[in-house]
Amino acid sequence: ENLHAFPTRRASDNKSLQRGSLIFDYMGVHETPRGPGIFRMGDHVARFLRSAELVGLPLERGAEEIEAAIVETVRANPGAKAVKVSGYLASVEVDVVPMDDRVTLAIAAYDPLEDVIRRNPGEYPKRAALRLWIEKARRQRREDIVPAQAKVAANYTSPMAAKWEARRNGYDEIL
Repeated sequence: ENLHAFPTRRASDNKSLQRGSLIFDYMGVHETPRGPGIFRMGDHVARFLRSAELVGLPLERGAEEIEAAIVETVRANPGAKAVKVSGYLASVEVDVVPMDDRVTLAIAAYDPLEDVIRRNPGEYPKRAALRLWIEKARRQRREDIVPAQAKVAANYTSPMAAKWEARRNGYDEIL
């Protein structure tokens, strides 16, 4: 087996994701007579802030500042159809809870079809009918773990693994 090292822009990005600190939210951008409109931005930002609170991420930015940054990002990316806002601990320390607990805020505005799907042809098979996998083995909703309402990366590990297995078995989606 060959091992390859791939350079990243910042080593800190990799450490934060390994640590599981990533919180995020996703919202649609729709064209309106007055220009791009961000669907229910206030609700999504409130959920993002609630996720930070639920996992104890010390986010220092408030709703108004985050919303203004989202609007600015959409304006800077004409044609965007989606926005993803992420918060994470970017410290390069090895400890699970780093001494440097400043939260990095990242916002991406893009067109999923143009920027993701069309750049990865063949990874999204086109079928006449959807093939659905009923997942019964993995559970993630328990009272003793991070609440399901928190959009934190770690909460998506079970469904991610289940969907990969379903795709390997010829299915399109999981339930």
